[in-house]
Amino acid sequence: MRTKTLLCLAALTAAGVATSMAQSSNVYSLNIVGYANVAVAGNGAITALTTPFDLDGVNNADKVLNHAALSDVGGNPGLDQFYVQIWNGQSFDQVHFDQTFTANNTGGAVTNGWDTDGGGTQQGIPPNLPPGLGYFINNGGPTVSNVFVGNVVEQGTSSIIGTTNTSVSITGNGAISFIGSPVPLVGSLSPNGSGYYTLPSGPLHLPVAALSDVGGNPGLDQFYVQIWNGQSFDQVHFDQTFTSNNTGGAVTNGWDTDGGGTQQGVPPVVIYGQGFMVNNGGPTTVWLQSVTNAP
Repeated sequence: MRTKTLLCLAALTAAGVATSMAQSSNVYSLNIVGYANVAVAGNGAITALTTPFDLDGVNNADKVLNHAALSDVGGNPGLDQFYVQIWNGQSFDQVHFDQTFTANNTGGAVTNGWDTDGGGTQQGIPPNLPPGLGYFINNGGPTVSNVFVGNVVEQGTSSIIGTTNTSVSITGNGAISFIGSPVPLVGSLSPNGSGYYTLPSGPLHLPVAALSDVGGNPGLDQFYVQIWNGQSFDQVHFDQTFTSNNTGGAVTNGWDTDGGGTQQGVPPVVIYGQGFMVNNGGPTTVWLQSVTNAP
């Protein structure tokens, strides 16, 4: 028997939630469903996103993004004239959508609004946008509120009843990963942060290495978190050896602003649906997220 929790997210607070647990023949199951309204800035602005819910196990852009319906003459509401940009580890792959890129208007070159070049001359394939993957929307149309709907992802469900665990790999050795929380939580990325959380409650903490004057502790280390502010990236750095002893009190928690341990940094806070980048100078690390729906 499955248990469903309806999770309703609006602005930065939970609008409503109903919770229950079911037991049948000592078999427990968890299901959390809901929706989130996420603003996508328009008029050529760029927004960093991640898909906060699993719609159907595939999460193709054609379904999870509320784009305008196709029209030979245009004018339909919804996301329009936008690019989806996905980081491939070195650069961005992108695909474009325009509601007027119909078979009639493009002479059959594009049949579904998605093209590769923004000119409607070559058919594009909408990408999959699963939870945990960060991506940009470069939106040439008006600002819209995209409604993401679906389930909280349940990959790797733990043996703890009422807990769902999901993971995101953060590539190391100087690589950059564009990621987001695979579950719709809000909070500080610091393991000791005092972030605020939406329902259901759960940690939104990166697996940061414990502080050490001599180093060597396992976990995410020597990395930058880069948060898109609409024009550029704000970034903060972490090194487990940036302790009060090693920095003369300039940095007390490992987080600094310049990568040199000379100025105290503040671990960033991210919201549901927000993508961000991690430039990881340490080893590849798995970020395990947990959501609890316990009785």
